Amino acid sequence: MSDQPGGISQFKTGSMDGGMLPAIGNNNQQVMSAQTTPTNEQLTQADSEEEKETKTEDKSRLVEEILSQRAIGRELSGADLRKAHLSGAHLSGAHLRKADLSSADLSYADLSSADLSSANLSFAYLLGADLIAANLRNANLSGADLIAAYLSGADLSRTYLIAADLSGAHLIATDLSGANLLGANLLGAYLRNTIINEKTKLDAKWLKVWEIVNQRAEGQNLSGANLSGAYLIRANLSYADLSFADLSYADLSAANLSAANLSAANLSAANLSGADLSGADLSGADLLGAHLSFADLLGAHLSFADLLGAEVKKTRFDYNSGLSEEMRRDLIERGAIFEDSSR
Repeated sequence: MSDQPGGISQFKTGSMDGGMLPAIGNNNQQVMSAQTTPTNEQLTQADSEEEKETKTEDKSRLVEEILSQRAIGRELSGADLRKAHLSGAHLSGAHLRKADLSSADLSYADLSSADLSSANLSFAYLLGADLIAANLRNANLSGADLIAAYLSGADLSRTYLIAADLSGAHLIATDLSGANLLGANLLGAYLRNTIINEKTKLDAKWLKVWEIVNQRAEGQNLSGANLSGAYLIRANLSYADLSFADLSYADLSAANLSAANLSAANLSAANLSGADLSGADLSGADLLGAHLSFADLLGAHLSFADLLGAEVKKTRFDYNSGLSEEMRRDLIERGAIFEDSSR
């Protein structure tokens, strides 16, 4: 160490005990600079987060506008509405081509005549939604909940409906040409005049239901067929062989089942109100909890049939039906009418 002018002592550049002194000040400045200067990666991440926040705000604003101001006929093509809460929204005639509505809540929304072609509606919640005459061509509805949705007259050609829930859906005159419905639930779906073609992918059960509803089914061999939960209102199945068939929970109200073979068939909880079962063979059939009000069973064979809990108000039975006297008395007490068809 040496005394410098002004009385300030400084270290000389050189050795101390044979070693070099480190340049402490310069290293501290470098460390501080590294800590305070953001990296390119940090800057990019910050920009990305800011962009996400902006998009989220824009999306929330759009959803609020749709719900508060309605969006009838609005141009929303390509809009990002993923997971949006749009229950009850008025979107009739809206332009939503290629919009992303995946996992969105559109329950009871009015989407009638809307253009949803090529839109992503996978796993969307569309319970009771009005999609009458909507354009859903090439749309993705895989896994979507369409329970009791109104799709009459809609264009669903080449649409993906894999594993979609269409139970109770109205598909009257709906175009399903080339659509993929493999694994879809069509319990209670209305399939009258529904359009399909050779490219439509439909599970065998629902294809058979479509054939019964839209083509001649009388006299067909349907022995052992699985038709549980099928919507077969006013279907003509007279003289058909339905022995051992599963028709549990099927809706066969006002259906023509005259002279049909229903021996050992499962008709538990089936709706047969107003159905014509005259002359049908129901021996050994399971009618547990079935709805038979106002049905005609004159001349039907019911030996060993299970009618426990069946609704039989104003149901017409034949005295010579093969039922025991005890069973006849029980059915009469429950509102059934017994007649002698041989007279």
